[in-house]
Amino acid sequence: MKMAKKLKVLDLRSCECLIRTPDLSNFLDLEILILADCFKLITVDCSIGKLRFLKTLNMDGCDSVEELPEEVGCLESLTEFIFCRSSKLVTLTESVGNLKSLSSFRVEYCKKINELPNSIEGLVKITHFSIEGCEGIKKLPHSLWGLKSLVELNLSFSGIDSLSDSIENLKKLKVIKMGYTKLKRLPVAIGQLEMLEDGEIPDAIGHLSRLRILNFSCTSISKLPATITNLSHLEELHVQDCRHLSGEIPDAISDLSHLRILNFYGTDIFVSPTTITYLSHLDKFKELHVWNCQNHTREIPYAIGHLSHLRILDFSNTHIYGFPTTIIYFSSRRVTVGCLNIGIVALPNSIENLKKLRVLSLCRTKIKEIPHTIGGLEMLEGLYANKSWDLTDKNMEEIGKFSHLKKLNSAFTSVSRLPPEISHLHLQNLKIKEIPHTIGELEMLEGLYANKSWDLTDKNMEEVGKLSHLKKLNLAFTSVSRLPPEIRLEMLESLYANKSWDLTDKNMEEIGKVSHLKKLNLAFTSVSRLPPEISHLHLQNLKCTNLITIHPSISELQLLETLNIKGCSSLGKLPEEVCSLQSLKQIIMPQNFQPLKLLERFGNLKSLSSFDLNKNPNIYQLPNSIGGAATLTRLTLRGCVGIKELPSSIGDIKMLAELDVSTSGIVALPNSIENLKKLRVLSLCRTKIKEIPHTIGGLEMLEGLYANKSWDLTDKNMEEIGKLSHLKKLNSAFTSVSRLPPEISHLHLQNLKVGSIELQQVPTLPSRN
Repeated sequence: MKMAKKLKVLDLRSCECLIRTPDLSNFLDLEILILADCFKLITVDCSIGKLRFLKTLNMDGCDSVEELPEEVGCLESLTEFIFCRSSKLVTLTESVGNLKSLSSFRVEYCKKINELPNSIEGLVKITHFSIEGCEGIKKLPHSLWGLKSLVELNLSFSGIDSLSDSIENLKKLKVIKMGYTKLKRLPVAIGQLEMLEDGEIPDAIGHLSRLRILNFSCTSISKLPATITNLSHLEELHVQDCRHLSGEIPDAISDLSHLRILNFYGTDIFVSPTTITYLSHLDKFKELHVWNCQNHTREIPYAIGHLSHLRILDFSNTHIYGFPTTIIYFSSRRVTVGCLNIGIVALPNSIENLKKLRVLSLCRTKIKEIPHTIGGLEMLEGLYANKSWDLTDKNMEEIGKFSHLKKLNSAFTSVSRLPPEISHLHLQNLKIKEIPHTIGELEMLEGLYANKSWDLTDKNMEEVGKLSHLKKLNLAFTSVSRLPPEIRLEMLESLYANKSWDLTDKNMEEIGKVSHLKKLNLAFTSVSRLPPEISHLHLQNLKCTNLITIHPSISELQLLETLNIKGCSSLGKLPEEVCSLQSLKQIIMPQNFQPLKLLERFGNLKSLSSFDLNKNPNIYQLPNSIGGAATLTRLTLRGCVGIKELPSSIGDIKMLAELDVSTSGIVALPNSIENLKKLRVLSLCRTKIKEIPHTIGGLEMLEGLYANKSWDLTDKNMEEIGKLSHLKKLNSAFTSVSRLPPEISHLHLQNLKVGSIELQQVPTLPSRN
C-alpha cells in the first residue's frame, strides 16, 4: 500500500510516553520532524537515515536520549539541527560532519556533553553555530576554525575558557557571542575579523575597521577598552546593564565620526561635561541613553545644549535634579527628552524659550509646581504630568496661555483643580482626577478621560453634560454613581463606565439623548437594566455584565453589530425582540446562562457571523431555526456540557467556516454536516464522540480536524478522512484511534499528531509499495 505521499511535517512534540521513534522509512517525504519535549524518548530509530528530504530535525527537550544513531549523518538535505536541554547526551556521533547542507547547528544546554566531534569541519555550508549553555565543553575543536561560511558563533554560557588564534580564518564572521563564559583573554588575531559587525568583545578590537555595532550588554566588563577609539566605522555602542562598568566615557570617543548612539542604560558611567562638549562635534550623533544610571546625582551637564543634532536625550530614572539653562538651544528643533521618574524638583524659567516644543512630559517626577514662565511654550500641544504626586495647583493658571494645547494629563498628582483660564483653550483630550466646575466651558473638548481616578465622584457631573463637542467619555474605574442629569452630548460616540461599581440606573434614561452614541460599555457596574429610551440610538457595540432584564425596545437598535452580555449571569431571559436586530453580527452570551433553551427565532438574525455560547451547562439544545442564520461563519459551544447533539438544520448554515464543540456534551454529529461545504475548522476535542460521521467526507474545504482527548473516538468511519482533499492538520492524539487508514495516502497533510498516553510508539503507517 501507498502512504501519505505529501506528508511533509510530523509533529510528535510532548508525546509523553514515546520511548522509541517509529520506523521512519514510511515517511520518506518528510521535511520537518519535531520530537520536542518527548522527555521519555530514549532511542531514535536508525531508519531516520532514509529521510533524504528532511530539512529540520527538532529534538529540543529530549532529555532521555543518550546518543544519536550514525544514520543521522545520511540526512543529505538537513539544513537545521536542534538538540537542546538534554541531561543525558554525552557525545555527538562523528557522522554529523557528513551533513553537507546544514546551515544552522544548535546544541544548547546539554550539560554532560564535553566535546564536539572533529568531523564538524565537513559542515561546509554552516552559517550559524551555537553551543550556548554547554558548560562541559571547555575547548573548541581546531576543525571549527575551518568553517569558512560561518556568520554567527554563539558560545554564551558555555564552559569555553580560551579561543585559538585560528579564529582569524572565519572571514565571514559577523556575530560572536561570548557572554557569561570563562574566557580570560581574547586572541590577538580577533582583530583580523574584518567582517565583524556585532560582538561582545571586551578587548583587542582596535583593528576591527568595519565594526559598526559593539554590544557589551549584560556582561561583567568594568571598563571600556582604550582601543575603542580606533573603531573608525563604529555607529552604536551598547553597554546596557553592565553593572560593574563605571567611570567616565573616554574623551577620545569624539574621534568616532560615524557614532550615532551611546547606550549606557543601567551602568554607573558618568557623562562628563567635557565628553558632552566633544560629542557636540559629531554630525551624526543623535541618541544618548543614560536611563537608570544611579550615580547621576547632579544637574544635566551645561554642555548638553551644544549637541546640535541630538534627537533623543534620556535621563529617566536617575537622580538628576536640575536642567541647565542651555536647553534653550533645543528651541529650533524637535528633541525628545526623557525625564521619567527622575529627581527633578523644578524646571528652569528659561524653558519659556523653547518656542517649538510640542510635547513636555514630566511624568513621575518630583516637580512641585509649573514654572510661571511656562506660558511661553506657544507651540505646546501635549503636557503630561501624570503620577508626579507632588505637583500642586501653583501657577496652574499659566496653562491657559497654551493656545495650541490639545492634550493635558494631570492624573495622579496633587492638582486639586483646573483653573478657569483653561476654558478658552481648544483642548481635545483631557485626563483628570476631579471634574472642575469650569469644565463645561471647554467648548472644543472632544475627549474626557477620568478612568482609574478612583476618588472621582459625581461632583460637578452636571457640567460634563454641557460639553457639546465631546466624542469620548471615559469614566471607567471611578466612584461615579450616576450619569449627568441633563446630557447635551450630541456628538458623543463612546461612553465607557466599566468597573465603576457604584454606577446605578439613576439618570440612565439620559443615554437616550446621545443620538450619535455607537459604543456603550457598562460592564461590571450596578446597572441592572437598559432604558427603553436607547431604542432610537445608533449603537453598534453594547457591553453589559449585570443586567437582570433587557427591555424589548432593544429591537429598535437596528445598527447594533455587537451584543456582549458575557457577564450577565443573572439575566432571566433574552427577549425574542433580539431576533429582530438585522445588523447584529456577533453575540457573546453569558456563562452559566439561566434559560434552558435559546430563542426560537434565532434564525432570523440574517447578519450574524459569530455566536459564542461558551460554558453554559444549563442550555440543552440549539433551536432548529439556527439553520436560518445564513451568514454565520463561526459557532462556538465550548463547555456546553448540556448539549448532547446538534440539530440537523446545522447543515443549512452554508457559510459556516469554524465549528467548535470542544468540551461540550456532544456524543455524535448529524449526517447533515456534509452540507457545510465551506467549513475549514472542526474541533471535537474532549467530547464523548465515538465515531466520525460517515458523511464527513463531504467537507471538501476542511483544513483542520481536531479530536484530541476525545477518549471514546474509535476507528469507525476513519477512512472517510481520506476524502478531505484540503486537509492540512489532523490531530487524533489521546483517543482510542488505533490506526491511520491507507485512504489518507493522497492527502496534502502538513501536520499530523497521533501521540497517546496509551501508546509507546506512534502507530506505523502502511509502507510504500
